[in-house]
Amino acid sequence: MRTVEVNLIGVMRTAAATVPALVDRGGYLLIVSSAAAFAALPGMAACCASKAGVEQFGNAVRLELAHRGVAVGTAHPSWVDTDLVREARADLPAFETALAKLPWPLRRTTTVTECAEAFVRAIERRSRRVYVPRAVAGVQAMRSVLVSPLADRLVGRTARATVPLIEEQSRALGRGFGVSTPQGRP
Repeated sequence: MRTVEVNLIGVMRTAAATVPALVDRGGYLLIVSSAAAFAALPGMAACCASKAGVEQFGNAVRLELAHRGVAVGTAHPSWVDTDLVREARADLPAFETALAKLPWPLRRTTTVTECAEAFVRAIERRSRRVYVPRAVAGVQAMRSVLVSPLADRLVGRTARATVPLIEEQSRALGRGFGVSTPQGRP
């Protein structure tokens, strides 16, 4: 639930708080979704669901605010080299293994600088979408294949082994993964 609260509800609250200023200035809102919005990744249900929700929220808000002179874009980065990703890799060897098995560009980790530069370009251009790396656009274009019965069979084979390992490794930590992750709420 915390993932959904942060990823989706937090985005909605932030957007709502900024709308008056955006309307006053004919501004631009860049909402951060993820490549996780395009495919179901075993072990990441809350992340995938919340990021798909963010994407659709951005699509709806774009239409709702267009007549008021506000442009809205959505950002879809793959893995960004943040504490969260580094700590998941360090704490959960099965996560590292699963990440390595993802097809390119979904297994690629992007630097924070590369991601920030792409976001700045998107803001300057008032882009409808930004993909980091750019090849994530191809993943978005193939999303119907990524959630097809064939994909379910292929991914399901890996998930049968990987998800129990990630769950076991998470329980063995005795805490949320990542030393930077707040431990107060699950």
